[in-house]
Amino acid sequence: MIGVLDFADETFRTDPWPLYAHHVAHDPVAWSPNLNCYFVFGYSNVRAVLTSSKFTTANPFRRT
Repeated sequence: MIGVLDFADETFRTDPWPLYAHHVAHDPVAWSPNLNCYFVFGYSNVRAVLTSSKFTTANPFRRT
């Protein structure tokens, strides 16, 4: 199923690019309940998360 992050799925393991393209275009910040984490897709989005002080693991419930 497109949009579902399942690293054990054989289709994902052999060709992850359609899923990546889907997320970049439609769901650039995706919550994965089975992995209990967020995924961020696309260079500019990832760069923003990694360089902004608004995102932290020190206090994940902090609002700015």
